[in-house]
Parts: sequence; structure tokens; C-alpha cells
Amino acid sequence: MTNIAIIPARSGSKGFQNKNISKINNYTLIEIATKNVLKSNVYDRIIFTSDSKKYLDIINRSFTNNKKIILHLRKNNSSDTCEVDEMMIDVVNECILNKDISQNIKCLSLFYPTSPGRTIENIVESFKLFKNDKPVIGV
Repeated sequence: MTNIAIIPARSGSKGFQNKNISKINNYTLIEIATKNVLKSNVYDRIIFTSDSKKYLDIINRSFTNNKKIILHLRKNNSSDTCEVDEMMIDVVNECILNKDISQNIKCLSLFYPTSPGRTIENIVESFKLFKNDKPVIGV
């Protein structure tokens, strides 16, 4: 069974430009989210999706050659009016179905980078709440 984490990072914030690459303790919010999901050891694959090549490059440099991470450049559904379900449909269609990892999905979780207070322990404990073998979407 495969556990998949999706980390969406849109660059077009009107209120706080490039907030996803703001730094806390020398790490961007996108690096913190990705690092914590990786260190939780809960997810088999992490899809980092963004409309920004710069954001993808930051993750690529920070986590070079990590085979768990799939980088996805999103061309559609990146505006500030995009609903999360539209983005998730695109990611599932373009990354999960096309990479043939959809057969045995146990858990599909969404991690916004703008929640930097979420710890590795939070991720592990949340995951433990899912005790049966039915597919789960956690947001």
C-alpha cells in the first residue's frame, strides 16, 4: 500500500508575495514542509507541485536525488481563486495515474507549506489515526 503526500506551493499570493519561500531559521516554508514530511517516514511518495520553476528548483536543490519526491510543474489551476479540489484532480491525473502509483493508494494527504508549526510528530500522530485499510484522503 502506498502513502502519498502532496505539497502544493503557489507563487501568486496577492497579500504576501512569494510567502512559500519566506524563511524561518534559514529554511523556506516549502523546505520545512518537505523536510518534515520526509522525516516522518510515513509517506512513500511526496509530490511537490507548484506553478513556479523557482520553487521546484529550491526543492530539487535541497533534496537532490531523493527518489521519494516527484516534482510537478503546474500550468493550470494556480490562481488565487483555484479551489483545492481542482488542484488535487490535476495532480492525481498528471502525477499519480501517469506514474502508475495509483493501484495501491492507502492514504493521500495534503500539506500546505504555510503551516510551519506542524511538526514531524504531528504528522506521525495524525497518520496513526487511520487504522483501517480503506482509502483515505486527509487534508
